[in-house]
Formats: sequence, C-alpha cells, structure tokens
Amino acid sequence: MATEHEIDSAVHGQHAELEIAGFSMAETLDRLGGDLDLFRDILGMVPRVAGDSLGKFDAAVARGDHVGAAAAAHAMRGMATTIGATTLADAAEVVERAMMSSSADVNQIETFRRNASEMLHAVEKFLGQGA
Repeated sequence: MATEHEIDSAVHGQHAELEIAGFSMAETLDRLGGDLDLFRDILGMVPRVAGDSLGKFDAAVARGDHVGAAAAAHAMRGMATTIGATTLADAAEVVERAMMSSSADVNQIETFRRNASEMLHAVEKFLGQGA
C-alpha cells in the first residue's frame, strides 16, 4: 500500500493533473494502494455505469417509482463512493433516502442530476487528457 506521503505526492506533486473537482483523490488512491493505472481503468467504466444509473433514475422518477429511483440513486452512490466522487455520493445519499420515504423534492432531484452531470464531465475531461 502506498504511504500517505506517496499518495500526497501523486495527487499534489508531479501528478497534479489527477485532481478532479468534487473528488477525494487521496482517499481513493489509498484504497487502491496508490495504483494510478487501476484508478484510470475504473474511471474508464464510469461514463457507461453512471449513464445507465442516471437513465434508470430518470425513468423511475418519470413513472413515479420511488423505490426504483432510490435503487438507481443507490447504485450511483456506490459507484461515486468507489471512485471518490464525494460530492455526488453525498447528493445520491440524500435523494436515495428522500425517495425511500417518498419525500424527495425537486431541489434534491436536480442537485443529484447536476452533480452526476458535473462528475461525468470531470471524468470525461480527465480521461480525455490522457492523465
């Protein structure tokens, strides 16, 4: 496992391009043993997985299926937690709980969607840089 200093150096030193807004890079790289290649591989799966979860969420919301929307938000939360997308994970948790109690409001739903969109954009930008 990488030391805290090695991870800090990777994130803030020679690999400053690894910083992604809304992500906890040090924690994520620590969980992955500092393996930057593994991190890139995992990020490569994110657009498809996140897009699928967001599509399921939107479809469930449109048909008034709170349980289905909560399940899709839960899937997004798990993916976001895995990659260290803390802002999205937090928003997914809020909307998941609200959906389970049938108390979700438009602001919670829009915050979740906005954070998902921002995360996808950041990941695609990161992957496009060949970082």
